[in-house]
Amino acid sequence: MFKKWISLSICFILTCLSMNAVEAVESVVYKVKKGDTLWHIAKMNHVDLYQLKRMNNLKGDLIYPGDMLTIPKARNKKEIQMSKKDFQWFVKIIEAEAGGESFTGKVAVASVVLNRVLHKDYPNSVTDVIFQKINGVYQFSPVGDGRIHKVQPSNDSYKAASQALKGTDPTKGALFFYNPTTARSKWIRSRVVIREIGSHHFAY
Repeated sequence: MFKKWISLSICFILTCLSMNAVEAVESVVYKVKKGDTLWHIAKMNHVDLYQLKRMNNLKGDLIYPGDMLTIPKARNKKEIQMSKKDFQWFVKIIEAEAGGESFTGKVAVASVVLNRVLHKDYPNSVTDVIFQKINGVYQFSPVGDGRIHKVQPSNDSYKAASQALKGTDPTKGALFFYNPTTARSKWIRSRVVIREIGSHHFAY
């Protein structure tokens, strides 16, 4: 019964993807934190600095902690092409990275994969994003250590994949995530953390 449900879910999701476009960035209200600059806020939200200032009626560059900024809504939509193979790897990476996380944590990991597909600095397909190497290193540890080939995706991982593909993004556009108790990279720890969900930090 579960396998039948999975098969029907995949067919439904792939059909929806052939008809719908996914918006790269949604409009949000951002609360300025200590150390923020307009340039950095614009960069991490992938918007033009001049557009950000104009949207918030700012003539200078000074902002203060606690200020509320409206982040411009993206005007263009990009489409994610999802093959059956893409979807199978998609649910596997969700399970491998977030099998022990909450449902929201699973959707968040799925969102990072999709955000990378939509970003100009990353490959254009889900499979290529999951298996991407940078400087000889796989971007997702379950790919590097082979766990992605051993996991059996749960019901929640399939549902999380579906939810993310419908546009739900608890991370608000994050491109990275890491476990602060196990991550050794100074570089990943230098990224701007925008949300903490379960055992993961999500960042730009």
